[in-house]
Amino acid sequence: MNTHKRRILNFRFHLCLATFIIILLALSISVFSSCLAKIIVLSVLALISIALLALSIIYRKKFLIVLTAVVVIAIIPIANLTIRQNDLNKNLVFNDHEVLITGRISENYSYTSNGNIKITLDNLSFSSADNHRDSSGKFLIFVKPSNLEVHKLTIGREIEVLCKPKFYSLDKNNASFLSSGIIGSSYANFYNIDFSETEYLSFKEKIKLSVYDKLVSWKVKHADVAYAMMFGESDNLDSETLNIFRSAGVAHLLAVSGLHVSIIAMLISFILKKFKVSPYANLIGVSLMLLVYAYFCNFSVSVVRASLMTSILLLCKARGKPYDRLSVLSMVAVFILIINPLKLFNLSFILSFSAVLSIVLTILPLKRFFSKFLYEKLANALALCIGVQIGIFVVQLVSFGTYPVLSIFSNLISVPLESIAFMILIPGTIISIILPFMSFVPKLFGLITNIVIRFNNFIAGLGLVINFASLGFVSVIFIFLVLFILSDFVFIKRRWKIIYSVCLLSVGILTQVLLLL
Repeated sequence: MNTHKRRILNFRFHLCLATFIIILLALSISVFSSCLAKIIVLSVLALISIALLALSIIYRKKFLIVLTAVVVIAIIPIANLTIRQNDLNKNLVFNDHEVLITGRISENYSYTSNGNIKITLDNLSFSSADNHRDSSGKFLIFVKPSNLEVHKLTIGREIEVLCKPKFYSLDKNNASFLSSGIIGSSYANFYNIDFSETEYLSFKEKIKLSVYDKLVSWKVKHADVAYAMMFGESDNLDSETLNIFRSAGVAHLLAVSGLHVSIIAMLISFILKKFKVSPYANLIGVSLMLLVYAYFCNFSVSVVRASLMTSILLLCKARGKPYDRLSVLSMVAVFILIINPLKLFNLSFILSFSAVLSIVLTILPLKRFFSKFLYEKLANALALCIGVQIGIFVVQLVSFGTYPVLSIFSNLISVPLESIAFMILIPGTIISIILPFMSFVPKLFGLITNIVIRFNNFIAGLGLVINFASLGFVSVIFIFLVLFILSDFVFIKRRWKIIYSVCLLSVGILTQVLLLL
Protein backbone atom coordinates (compact mmCIF):
# COMPACT_ATOMS: atom_id res chain seq x y z
CA MET A 1 0.00 0.00 0.00
CA ASN A 2 1.29 3.48 -0.85
CA THR A 3 2.32 5.62 2.10
CA HIS A 4 -0.03 8.49 1.24
CA LYS A 5 -2.99 6.09 1.29
CA ARG A 6 -2.54 5.62 5.05
CA ARG A 7 -3.27 9.28 5.72
CA ILE A 8 -6.80 10.44 6.47
CA LEU A 9 -6.44 13.71 4.54
CA ASN A 10 -4.46 14.75 1.50
CA PHE A 11 -3.44 18.10 3.04
CA ARG A 12 -3.35 21.23 0.89
CA PHE A 13 -1.56 24.20 2.42
CA HIS A 14 -2.80 26.67 -0.18
CA LEU A 15 -6.41 25.59 0.43
CA CYS A 16 -6.00 26.32 4.15
CA LEU A 17 -4.39 29.69 3.36
CA ALA A 18 -7.24 30.62 1.00
CA THR A 19 -9.84 29.60 3.60
CA PHE A 20 -8.07 31.63 6.31
CA ILE A 21 -7.95 34.77 4.15
CA ILE A 22 -11.58 34.39 3.02
CA ILE A 23 -12.76 34.12 6.65
CA LEU A 24 -10.75 37.20 7.63
CA LEU A 25 -12.12 39.20 4.70
CA ALA A 26 -15.70 38.13 5.37
CA LEU A 27 -15.31 39.20 9.01
CA SER A 28 -13.60 42.42 7.97
CA ILE A 29 -16.51 43.44 5.71
CA SER A 30 -19.49 41.99 7.59
CA VAL A 31 -18.47 42.49 11.22
CA PHE A 32 -15.70 45.05 11.44
CA SER A 33 -17.58 47.69 9.44
CA SER A 34 -15.74 50.81 10.57
CA CYS A 35 -12.29 51.90 9.48
CA LEU A 36 -11.25 52.08 13.12
CA ALA A 37 -12.18 48.44 13.69
CA LYS A 38 -10.20 47.41 10.61
CA ILE A 39 -7.19 49.41 11.81
CA ILE A 40 -7.39 47.63 15.17
CA VAL A 41 -7.50 44.24 13.40
CA LEU A 42 -4.53 45.26 11.25
CA SER A 43 -2.58 46.39 14.33
CA VAL A 44 -3.23 43.08 16.07
CA LEU A 45 -2.19 41.09 12.98
CA ALA A 46 0.92 43.26 12.59
CA LEU A 47 1.94 42.60 16.23
CA ILE A 48 1.34 38.87 15.73
CA SER A 49 3.47 38.88 12.56
CA ILE A 50 6.31 40.71 14.36
CA ALA A 51 6.18 38.24 17.24
CA LEU A 52 6.14 35.28 14.85
CA LEU A 53 9.03 36.75 12.85
CA ALA A 54 11.08 37.13 16.03
CA LEU A 55 10.33 33.54 17.06
CA SER A 56 11.17 32.21 13.58
CA ILE A 57 14.55 34.02 13.69
CA ILE A 58 15.31 32.69 17.18
CA TYR A 59 14.18 29.08 16.74
CA ARG A 60 14.54 28.78 12.93
CA LYS A 61 11.54 26.52 12.64
CA LYS A 62 9.99 26.11 9.19
CA PHE A 63 6.40 26.14 10.44
CA LEU A 64 6.99 29.49 12.22
CA ILE A 65 8.34 31.02 8.99
CA VAL A 66 5.34 29.71 7.06
CA LEU A 67 2.91 30.99 9.74
CA THR A 68 4.56 34.42 9.62
CA ALA A 69 4.17 34.53 5.83
CA VAL A 70 0.48 33.55 6.12
CA VAL A 71 -0.27 36.35 8.61
CA VAL A 72 1.63 38.92 6.50
CA ILE A 73 -0.28 37.84 3.37
CA ALA A 74 -3.57 38.14 5.32
CA ILE A 75 -2.68 41.74 6.29
CA ILE A 76 -2.47 42.90 2.66
CA PRO A 77 -6.14 42.50 1.61
CA ILE A 78 -7.46 43.95 4.88
CA ALA A 79 -5.13 46.95 4.48
CA ASN A 80 -6.44 47.22 0.91
CA LEU A 81 -10.01 47.28 2.24
CA THR A 82 -9.17 49.94 4.82
CA ILE A 83 -7.69 52.25 2.17
CA ARG A 84 -10.66 51.59 -0.12
CA GLN A 85 -13.16 52.34 2.64
CA ASN A 86 -11.44 55.61 3.52
CA ASP A 87 -11.64 56.67 -0.15
CA LEU A 88 -15.33 55.69 -0.43
CA ASN A 89 -16.22 57.60 2.72
CA LYS A 90 -15.13 60.83 1.02
CA ASN A 91 -17.99 60.41 -1.47
CA LEU A 92 -20.64 60.14 1.26
CA VAL A 93 -20.70 63.94 1.77
CA PHE A 94 -22.57 64.17 -1.56
CA ASN A 95 -25.45 61.90 -0.46
CA ASP A 96 -28.88 63.58 -0.35
CA HIS A 97 -27.47 66.72 -2.02
CA GLU A 98 -28.03 68.03 -5.52
CA VAL A 99 -24.88 67.14 -7.42
CA LEU A 100 -23.66 67.75 -10.96
CA ILE A 101 -22.05 64.52 -12.16
CA THR A 102 -19.76 64.65 -15.16
CA GLY A 103 -18.70 61.36 -16.68
CA ARG A 104 -18.01 59.37 -19.82
CA ILE A 105 -20.35 56.63 -21.05
CA SER A 106 -18.27 53.46 -20.67
CA GLU A 107 -20.78 50.75 -21.68
CA ASN A 108 -23.73 50.33 -24.01
CA TYR A 109 -26.95 51.36 -22.32
CA SER A 110 -29.39 48.65 -21.30
CA TYR A 111 -32.96 48.36 -20.06
CA THR A 112 -33.79 47.36 -16.50
CA SER A 113 -36.68 45.07 -15.53
CA ASN A 114 -38.92 48.08 -14.80
CA GLY A 115 -38.27 49.67 -18.21
CA ASN A 116 -35.72 52.30 -17.20
CA ILE A 117 -32.52 52.86 -19.16
CA LYS A 118 -29.27 52.17 -17.31
CA ILE A 119 -26.28 54.35 -18.22
CA THR A 120 -22.80 53.50 -16.90
CA LEU A 121 -20.29 56.33 -16.44
CA ASP A 122 -16.57 56.44 -15.68
CA ASN A 123 -13.96 59.27 -15.53
CA LEU A 124 -16.17 60.77 -12.84
CA SER A 125 -16.32 64.26 -11.42
CA PHE A 126 -18.80 65.39 -8.72
CA SER A 127 -19.66 69.00 -7.95
CA SER A 128 -22.09 70.37 -5.36
CA ALA A 129 -22.52 73.79 -3.76
CA ASP A 130 -19.83 73.00 -1.16
CA ASN A 131 -17.65 70.23 -2.56
CA HIS A 132 -15.90 69.04 -5.68
CA ARG A 133 -14.24 65.67 -6.18
CA ASP A 134 -12.81 63.59 -9.01
CA SER A 135 -13.20 59.88 -8.53
CA SER A 136 -12.35 56.53 -10.08
CA GLY A 137 -14.87 53.75 -10.43
CA LYS A 138 -18.26 53.60 -12.18
CA PHE A 139 -21.54 55.37 -11.53
CA LEU A 140 -24.99 54.20 -12.66
CA ILE A 141 -27.68 56.57 -13.93
CA PHE A 142 -31.28 55.31 -14.31
CA VAL A 143 -33.66 57.34 -16.46
CA LYS A 144 -37.05 56.79 -18.11
CA PRO A 145 -36.68 56.31 -21.88
CA SER A 146 -39.44 58.78 -22.84
CA ASN A 147 -38.04 61.96 -24.44
CA LEU A 148 -34.47 60.78 -23.87
CA GLU A 149 -32.12 61.19 -26.84
CA VAL A 150 -31.18 57.51 -26.83
CA HIS A 151 -29.17 57.76 -30.08
CA LYS A 152 -26.66 59.94 -28.21
CA LEU A 153 -25.93 57.27 -25.59
CA THR A 154 -22.82 56.05 -27.35
CA ILE A 155 -19.67 54.72 -25.69
CA GLY A 156 -17.12 57.47 -25.21
CA ARG A 157 -19.55 60.42 -25.12
CA GLU A 158 -19.25 62.73 -22.12
CA ILE A 159 -22.47 63.76 -20.33
CA GLU A 160 -23.50 65.91 -17.38
CA VAL A 161 -26.27 64.79 -15.03
CA LEU A 162 -27.93 66.83 -12.29
CA CYS A 163 -29.31 64.50 -9.62
CA LYS A 164 -29.28 63.42 -5.97
CA PRO A 165 -26.84 60.49 -5.92
CA LYS A 166 -26.56 57.61 -3.50
CA PHE A 167 -22.93 56.67 -2.89
CA TYR A 168 -22.12 53.27 -1.45
CA SER A 169 -20.30 52.71 1.81
CA LEU A 170 -18.21 49.60 2.38
CA ASP A 171 -20.46 47.04 4.04
CA LYS A 172 -21.90 43.63 3.21
CA ASN A 173 -25.02 45.18 1.56
CA ASN A 174 -22.99 47.11 -1.02
CA ALA A 175 -20.00 44.79 -1.40
CA SER A 176 -21.34 43.14 -4.58
CA PHE A 177 -21.73 46.55 -6.31
CA LEU A 178 -18.31 47.74 -5.16
CA SER A 179 -16.73 44.47 -6.31
CA SER A 180 -17.69 45.47 -9.88
CA GLY A 181 -16.27 48.96 -9.42
CA ILE A 182 -19.70 50.63 -9.03
CA ILE A 183 -19.44 53.34 -6.36
CA GLY A 184 -22.98 54.76 -6.55
CA SER A 185 -26.20 55.24 -8.48
CA SER A 186 -29.02 57.70 -9.01
CA TYR A 187 -32.29 58.23 -10.84
CA ALA A 188 -32.44 61.26 -13.13
CA ASN A 189 -34.91 63.07 -15.38
CA PHE A 190 -34.11 63.34 -19.09
CA TYR A 191 -34.16 67.16 -18.93
CA ASN A 192 -31.34 67.06 -16.34
CA ILE A 193 -28.98 65.29 -18.74
CA ASP A 194 -26.76 67.33 -21.05
CA PHE A 195 -24.82 65.67 -23.85
CA SER A 196 -21.38 66.96 -24.74
CA GLU A 197 -19.92 66.82 -28.22
CA THR A 198 -16.74 65.44 -26.65
CA GLU A 199 -16.15 61.75 -27.32
CA TYR A 200 -13.18 59.69 -26.23
CA LEU A 201 -12.57 56.02 -26.89
CA SER A 202 -9.66 54.19 -25.30
CA PHE A 203 -7.36 52.02 -27.42
CA LYS A 204 -9.09 48.90 -26.06
CA GLU A 205 -12.56 50.23 -26.90
CA LYS A 206 -11.51 51.20 -30.43
CA ILE A 207 -10.19 47.69 -31.09
CA LYS A 208 -13.27 45.96 -29.67
CA LEU A 209 -15.74 48.18 -31.53
CA SER A 210 -13.73 47.71 -34.71
CA VAL A 211 -13.95 43.92 -34.31
CA TYR A 212 -17.72 44.10 -33.80
CA ASP A 213 -18.14 46.35 -36.86
CA LYS A 214 -16.09 43.88 -38.92
CA LEU A 215 -18.27 40.96 -37.82
CA VAL A 216 -21.39 42.90 -38.79
CA SER A 217 -19.92 44.02 -42.13
CA TRP A 218 -19.00 40.41 -42.96
CA LYS A 219 -22.65 39.53 -42.29
CA VAL A 220 -21.71 36.96 -39.65
CA LYS A 221 -24.94 35.52 -38.28
CA HIS A 222 -25.28 36.14 -34.54
CA ALA A 223 -22.41 38.64 -34.52
CA ASP A 224 -23.65 39.79 -31.10
CA VAL A 225 -23.12 36.28 -29.70
CA ALA A 226 -19.65 36.16 -31.29
CA TYR A 227 -18.73 39.48 -29.67
CA ALA A 228 -20.05 38.31 -26.28
CA MET A 229 -18.02 35.10 -26.48
CA MET A 230 -14.86 36.94 -27.51
CA PHE A 231 -14.93 39.71 -24.89
CA GLY A 232 -17.52 38.67 -22.32
CA GLU A 233 -19.77 41.66 -22.99
CA SER A 234 -23.43 40.90 -23.63
CA ASP A 235 -24.63 44.51 -24.06
CA ASN A 236 -25.19 44.01 -27.80
CA LEU A 237 -27.26 40.85 -27.32
CA ASP A 238 -30.98 41.06 -27.93
CA SER A 239 -33.12 40.03 -24.97
CA GLU A 240 -34.64 37.04 -26.79
CA THR A 241 -31.27 35.35 -27.45
CA LEU A 242 -30.09 36.10 -23.93
CA ASN A 243 -33.24 34.58 -22.41
CA ILE A 244 -32.85 31.43 -24.54
CA PHE A 245 -29.30 30.85 -23.25
CA ARG A 246 -30.34 31.57 -19.66
CA SER A 247 -33.47 29.41 -19.73
CA ALA A 248 -31.52 26.47 -21.19
CA GLY A 249 -28.76 26.82 -18.57
CA VAL A 250 -25.95 27.64 -21.02
CA ALA A 251 -25.58 31.37 -20.36
CA HIS A 252 -21.98 30.73 -19.26
CA LEU A 253 -21.12 30.27 -22.96
CA LEU A 254 -21.75 34.01 -23.45
CA ALA A 255 -19.19 34.95 -20.82
CA VAL A 256 -15.48 34.40 -21.36
CA SER A 257 -14.66 31.45 -19.13
CA GLY A 258 -12.03 28.78 -18.67
CA LEU A 259 -13.36 27.02 -21.77
CA HIS A 260 -12.61 30.01 -24.00
CA VAL A 261 -9.24 30.73 -22.39
CA SER A 262 -8.13 27.09 -22.73
CA ILE A 263 -9.08 27.11 -26.43
CA ILE A 264 -7.08 30.32 -27.01
CA ALA A 265 -4.11 28.92 -25.06
CA MET A 266 -4.27 25.70 -27.06
CA LEU A 267 -4.29 27.58 -30.38
CA ILE A 268 -1.34 29.79 -29.36
CA SER A 269 0.60 26.79 -28.03
CA PHE A 270 -0.11 24.86 -31.24
CA ILE A 271 1.31 27.71 -33.35
CA LEU A 272 4.39 28.11 -31.14
CA LYS A 273 5.13 24.39 -31.20
CA LYS A 274 5.22 24.54 -35.00
CA PHE A 275 8.28 26.79 -34.54
CA LYS A 276 9.76 24.18 -32.16
CA VAL A 277 10.14 26.61 -29.28
CA SER A 278 11.25 25.42 -25.84
CA PRO A 279 8.67 24.75 -23.08
CA TYR A 280 9.72 27.96 -21.30
CA ALA A 281 9.35 30.00 -24.49
CA ASN A 282 5.92 28.43 -24.95
CA LEU A 283 5.06 29.39 -21.37
CA ILE A 284 6.13 33.01 -21.89
CA GLY A 285 4.39 33.31 -25.27
CA VAL A 286 1.08 31.86 -24.08
CA SER A 287 1.15 33.82 -20.79
CA LEU A 288 1.79 37.12 -22.56
CA MET A 289 -1.01 36.53 -25.07
CA LEU A 290 -3.42 35.56 -22.27
CA LEU A 291 -2.43 38.75 -20.42
CA VAL A 292 -3.32 40.78 -23.51
CA TYR A 293 -6.59 38.87 -23.87
CA ALA A 294 -7.42 39.47 -20.17
CA TYR A 295 -6.84 43.19 -20.77
CA PHE A 296 -9.39 43.22 -23.60
CA CYS A 297 -11.83 41.30 -21.36
CA ASN A 298 -11.43 43.96 -18.63
CA PHE A 299 -9.59 41.47 -16.40
CA SER A 300 -12.80 39.66 -15.54
CA VAL A 301 -12.51 37.12 -12.72
CA SER A 302 -13.07 34.06 -14.90
CA VAL A 303 -10.44 35.14 -17.45
CA VAL A 304 -7.85 36.00 -14.78
CA ARG A 305 -8.50 32.71 -12.98
CA ALA A 306 -8.27 30.61 -16.13
CA SER A 307 -5.21 32.50 -17.45
CA LEU A 308 -3.27 32.11 -14.20
CA MET A 309 -4.17 28.43 -13.89
CA THR A 310 -3.13 27.82 -17.51
CA SER A 311 0.20 29.62 -17.01
CA ILE A 312 0.93 27.60 -13.86
CA LEU A 313 0.04 24.39 -15.72
CA LEU A 314 2.54 25.25 -18.48
CA LEU A 315 5.15 26.13 -15.83
CA CYS A 316 4.66 22.74 -14.16
CA LYS A 317 5.02 21.01 -17.53
CA ALA A 318 8.17 23.00 -18.34
CA ARG A 319 9.75 22.03 -15.00
CA GLY A 320 8.46 18.46 -15.06
CA LYS A 321 6.48 18.97 -11.85
CA PRO A 322 3.00 17.57 -11.02
CA TYR A 323 0.08 19.95 -11.43
CA ASP A 324 -2.20 20.03 -8.39
CA ARG A 325 -5.50 21.65 -9.38
CA LEU A 326 -6.76 22.19 -5.83
CA SER A 327 -3.58 23.93 -4.68
CA VAL A 328 -3.38 26.05 -7.84
CA LEU A 329 -7.06 27.03 -7.60
CA SER A 330 -6.50 28.11 -3.99
CA MET A 331 -3.36 30.08 -4.90
CA VAL A 332 -5.21 31.93 -7.66
CA ALA A 333 -8.10 32.72 -5.27
CA VAL A 334 -5.61 34.18 -2.77
CA PHE A 335 -3.96 36.27 -5.50
CA ILE A 336 -7.27 37.72 -6.74
CA LEU A 337 -8.49 38.49 -3.21
CA ILE A 338 -5.23 40.22 -2.35
CA ILE A 339 -5.55 42.45 -5.42
CA ASN A 340 -9.28 43.12 -4.91
CA PRO A 341 -10.75 41.74 -1.65
CA LEU A 342 -14.28 42.76 -2.66
CA LYS A 343 -14.28 40.07 -5.36
CA LEU A 344 -15.23 37.73 -2.51
CA PHE A 345 -18.78 39.09 -2.87
CA ASN A 346 -18.80 39.13 -6.67
CA LEU A 347 -21.20 36.62 -8.24
CA SER A 348 -18.79 36.00 -11.14
CA PHE A 349 -16.03 35.13 -8.65
CA ILE A 350 -18.32 32.78 -6.73
CA LEU A 351 -19.65 31.07 -9.88
CA SER A 352 -16.23 30.71 -11.50
CA PHE A 353 -14.47 29.25 -8.47
CA SER A 354 -17.45 27.12 -7.43
CA ALA A 355 -17.61 25.53 -10.87
CA VAL A 356 -13.88 24.73 -10.96
CA LEU A 357 -13.79 23.57 -7.33
CA SER A 358 -16.71 21.28 -8.07
CA ILE A 359 -14.81 19.82 -11.04
CA VAL A 360 -11.68 19.26 -8.94
CA LEU A 361 -13.62 17.49 -6.18
CA THR A 362 -15.97 15.37 -8.28
CA ILE A 363 -14.37 14.56 -11.63
CA LEU A 364 -12.36 11.49 -10.55
CA PRO A 365 -15.20 9.75 -8.64
CA LEU A 366 -17.65 10.57 -11.46
CA LYS A 367 -15.23 9.41 -14.12
CA ARG A 368 -14.72 6.09 -12.33
CA PHE A 369 -18.49 5.62 -12.12
CA PHE A 370 -19.23 6.45 -15.78
CA SER A 371 -16.24 4.41 -17.04
CA LYS A 372 -18.06 1.28 -15.91
CA PHE A 373 -20.51 1.52 -18.81
CA LEU A 374 -19.19 4.27 -21.15
CA TYR A 375 -16.11 4.81 -23.30
CA GLU A 376 -13.33 6.66 -21.49
CA LYS A 377 -13.55 9.92 -23.47
CA LEU A 378 -17.33 10.05 -23.15
CA ALA A 379 -17.11 9.22 -19.45
CA ASN A 380 -14.57 12.01 -18.97
CA ALA A 381 -16.72 14.54 -20.89
CA LEU A 382 -19.84 13.59 -18.92
CA ALA A 383 -17.97 13.75 -15.60
CA LEU A 384 -16.61 17.20 -16.50
CA CYS A 385 -20.04 18.48 -17.53
CA ILE A 386 -21.77 17.19 -14.39
CA GLY A 387 -18.92 18.47 -12.19
CA VAL A 388 -19.39 21.99 -13.56
CA GLN A 389 -23.16 21.79 -13.22
CA ILE A 390 -22.99 20.73 -9.56
CA GLY A 391 -21.07 23.91 -8.68
CA ILE A 392 -23.30 26.16 -10.80
CA PHE A 393 -26.43 24.39 -9.49
CA VAL A 394 -25.53 25.15 -5.87
CA VAL A 395 -24.77 28.82 -6.50
CA GLN A 396 -27.88 29.30 -8.67
CA LEU A 397 -30.11 27.90 -5.93
CA VAL A 398 -28.55 30.36 -3.49
CA SER A 399 -28.63 33.39 -5.78
CA PHE A 400 -31.71 32.88 -7.97
CA GLY A 401 -33.73 29.99 -6.51
CA THR A 402 -34.18 28.40 -9.96
CA TYR A 403 -32.38 25.80 -12.05
CA PRO A 404 -33.14 24.44 -15.57
CA VAL A 405 -33.74 20.67 -15.26
CA LEU A 406 -32.28 19.87 -18.70
CA SER A 407 -29.19 22.03 -18.20
CA ILE A 408 -26.80 19.05 -18.17
CA PHE A 409 -28.25 17.66 -21.41
CA SER A 410 -28.18 21.12 -23.01
CA ASN A 411 -24.53 21.59 -22.02
CA LEU A 412 -23.53 18.18 -23.35
CA ILE A 413 -24.71 19.27 -26.81
CA SER A 414 -24.01 23.02 -26.73
CA VAL A 415 -20.53 23.11 -25.19
CA PRO A 416 -18.79 20.92 -27.83
CA LEU A 417 -20.54 22.72 -30.69
CA GLU A 418 -19.73 26.19 -29.38
CA SER A 419 -16.15 25.10 -28.64
CA ILE A 420 -15.77 24.21 -32.32
CA ALA A 421 -17.46 27.49 -33.29
CA PHE A 422 -15.13 29.49 -31.02
CA MET A 423 -12.06 27.71 -32.41
CA ILE A 424 -13.19 28.87 -35.86
CA LEU A 425 -14.13 32.38 -34.73
CA ILE A 426 -10.85 33.53 -33.17
CA PRO A 427 -8.37 32.62 -35.93
CA GLY A 428 -11.05 33.27 -38.58
CA THR A 429 -11.53 36.85 -37.37
CA ILE A 430 -7.79 37.56 -37.24
CA ILE A 431 -7.20 36.05 -40.70
CA SER A 432 -10.19 37.91 -42.19
CA ILE A 433 -8.95 41.26 -40.88
CA ILE A 434 -5.59 40.64 -42.58
CA LEU A 435 -7.07 38.96 -45.68
CA PRO A 436 -10.59 40.34 -46.26
CA PHE A 437 -11.38 37.75 -48.96
CA MET A 438 -11.32 35.12 -46.17
CA SER A 439 -14.31 36.72 -44.40
CA PHE A 440 -16.41 33.63 -45.14
CA VAL A 441 -14.54 31.77 -42.35
CA PRO A 442 -16.19 33.60 -39.39
CA LYS A 443 -19.57 32.91 -41.03
CA LEU A 444 -19.11 29.25 -40.09
CA PHE A 445 -19.36 30.38 -36.47
CA GLY A 446 -22.77 31.88 -37.20
CA LEU A 447 -24.01 28.67 -38.81
CA ILE A 448 -22.99 26.50 -35.84
CA THR A 449 -24.31 29.04 -33.32
CA ASN A 450 -27.63 29.16 -35.16
CA ILE A 451 -27.98 25.39 -34.61
CA VAL A 452 -27.12 25.82 -30.91
CA ILE A 453 -29.69 28.63 -30.47
CA ARG A 454 -32.43 26.62 -32.19
CA PHE A 455 -31.66 23.60 -30.02
CA ASN A 456 -31.62 25.64 -26.80
CA ASN A 457 -34.78 27.45 -27.83
CA PHE A 458 -36.47 24.03 -27.96
CA ILE A 459 -35.04 23.10 -24.53
CA ALA A 460 -36.09 26.45 -23.04
CA GLY A 461 -39.57 26.07 -24.54
CA LEU A 462 -40.15 22.89 -22.51
CA GLY A 463 -40.14 25.07 -19.37
CA LEU A 464 -38.66 22.38 -17.10
CA VAL A 465 -37.30 24.51 -14.26
CA ILE A 466 -36.80 23.82 -10.56
CA ASN A 467 -38.12 26.65 -8.42
CA PHE A 468 -36.56 26.62 -5.00
CA ALA A 469 -36.59 28.99 -2.05
CA SER A 470 -33.25 30.80 -2.14
CA LEU A 471 -30.78 29.35 0.33
CA GLY A 472 -28.01 31.16 2.19
CA PHE A 473 -24.32 30.87 1.46
CA VAL A 474 -23.96 28.80 4.62
CA SER A 475 -25.60 26.02 2.59
CA VAL A 476 -22.90 26.37 -0.10
CA ILE A 477 -20.17 25.87 2.50
CA PHE A 478 -21.77 22.70 3.84
CA ILE A 479 -22.43 21.27 0.36
CA PHE A 480 -18.81 21.80 -0.69
CA LEU A 481 -17.62 20.26 2.58
CA VAL A 482 -19.67 17.19 1.69
CA LEU A 483 -18.16 17.14 -1.83
CA PHE A 484 -14.70 17.39 -0.26
CA ILE A 485 -15.37 14.41 2.03
CA LEU A 486 -16.70 12.34 -0.89
CA SER A 487 -13.70 13.30 -3.06
CA ASP A 488 -10.37 11.50 -3.46
CA PHE A 489 -8.72 14.01 -1.13
CA VAL A 490 -10.08 12.20 1.95
CA PHE A 491 -8.73 8.68 2.57
CA ILE A 492 -11.43 6.91 4.58
CA LYS A 493 -13.77 4.03 3.81
CA ARG A 494 -16.82 4.70 1.64
CA ARG A 495 -19.35 3.98 4.38
CA TRP A 496 -17.68 6.48 6.70
CA LYS A 497 -17.71 9.07 3.91
CA ILE A 498 -21.46 8.57 3.55
CA ILE A 499 -22.03 8.78 7.33
CA TYR A 500 -19.98 11.98 7.67
CA SER A 501 -21.69 13.50 4.63
CA VAL A 502 -25.18 12.81 6.01
CA CYS A 503 -24.17 14.30 9.37
CA LEU A 504 -22.76 17.42 7.70
CA LEU A 505 -25.87 17.89 5.56
CA SER A 506 -28.06 17.52 8.66
CA VAL A 507 -26.02 20.17 10.50
CA GLY A 508 -26.17 22.40 7.42
CA ILE A 509 -29.96 22.10 7.13
CA LEU A 510 -30.37 22.80 10.86
CA THR A 511 -28.06 25.83 10.63
CA GLN A 512 -29.98 27.17 7.62
CA VAL A 513 -33.31 26.75 9.42
CA LEU A 514 -32.01 28.54 12.51
CA LEU A 515 -30.70 31.43 10.37
CA LEU A 516 -34.12 31.79 8.66
CA LEU A 517 -36.00 31.96 11.98
